[in-house]
Amino acid sequence: MTNALQEAISLVRSAKTNLEQALERLNSASNWGVVDLLGGRLISGLIKHSRVHDADEYLRLAQHKLKAAQRLLQAEKCDLGEQAGGVGSVATFFDLVCDGLFSGLWVQVKIEQKRRAAAELHTKVCELLYALTHMAR
Repeated sequence: MTNALQEAISLVRSAKTNLEQALERLNSASNWGVVDLLGGRLISGLIKHSRVHDADEYLRLAQHKLKAAQRLLQAEKCDLGEQAGGVGSVATFFDLVCDGLFSGLWVQVKIEQKRRAAAELHTKVCELLYALTHMAR
């Protein structure tokens, strides 16, 4: 097994871990979103958006590691998916300040979209890791 392949496998494993961490944070954000919809106030909204922010950081780390692995392998550009668009500062402002049912539902939908995209990317990364590991044998 070449050093580049070993390093790429290590990067992909690390990206997989980051994606799992992002999924945990997005699940937590979704749960806090339900609390927010059921009458939570500013605190639940702040916690929810903090979880989304944490998830975004983990998604960025995973994306960086996957790109580095791709460069190491000098592979063709493969479709590893794109992280879902962020909830966004306008949505955060609207949800925290207006704290209405409509804005809360809208943010909840965005969190779910991001969670689905992260789960799909996680599946593809697991498939990539499996292929790389078998290639290394």
